[in-house]
Amino acid sequence: MHTLQGLEYLRSISISFIHTKEIFFADIFTLHGIPHSIWVKEVRKKRVKSLFDCGTIWVEKKFVNNNKCRKYIAVSNLTKEKFLQEYPNVDSGKVAVIHPGVDIEKFTKLDRQSCRYEVRKHLGIGTEEMVVIFVSMNYHIKGLDYLITGLSKFKGRHPKEKFKLLIIGASINREYVSLAEKIGIQDNVLYTGAIPYDHIAKFYLASDIFSMPSRLDTFGLTVLEAMAASLPVIVSTNVGAKDIVKQGINGFIIDNAKHKNEIADAIELLW
Repeated sequence: MHTLQGLEYLRSISISFIHTKEIFFADIFTLHGIPHSIWVKEVRKKRVKSLFDCGTIWVEKKFVNNNKCRKYIAVSNLTKEKFLQEYPNVDSGKVAVIHPGVDIEKFTKLDRQSCRYEVRKHLGIGTEEMVVIFVSMNYHIKGLDYLITGLSKFKGRHPKEKFKLLIIGASINREYVSLAEKIGIQDNVLYTGAIPYDHIAKFYLASDIFSMPSRLDTFGLTVLEAMAASLPVIVSTNVGAKDIVKQGINGFIIDNAKHKNEIADAIELLW
């Protein structure tokens, strides 16, 4: 339906409230992402000039500035902070933080040892090797290069330790293959490509540590999935899911400016 037609339709019917992510008016607005201008400038490191970017920012500003929304729901404190950074005139009391969730039964119904044996045999990974799992379709945003260099630091400290970085998601990217070769951990990196969602729980259960040192992530459901599989997690201060990470208890929150040493330190403590 065309946007203007949609607005006319909404005016013609009786509604209790509107809950949305992207429209000109609503009672509840869910913040899954950060303001688009911040995304373009701080994450993509670009100027706002495309028609899409300008249009998206215009719609977003029009919605927020009409001041009719009753409640904003942010998926993390990081998301809330970025939203209020862009829109300081919004009453912070109108912005609630509600974390998303995952189906824990998807993980608890499986036998960890069976998954560990099955997956590792299929991938050619030894039963005693440490496996660090990384799950993403966007290697750059999720900080795969940070993780690779952190593991290189760990290997330099412990050259005899056997480990694998299990990368699940996008296909092999030459940029990251070259990086691993350059710093000498190419034999420790294993790409699986995309895994059907119904099967991915087995790969978490076959692993030992999860890491996602993102450049920016409003939440990161893979962090919850890893926790549901009882894995300790290593995330950056730029990951919204840090809200549920207790430093040194169920994982570690690292500073991306010091990622190389801090990732290596965390893996040492976990291993």
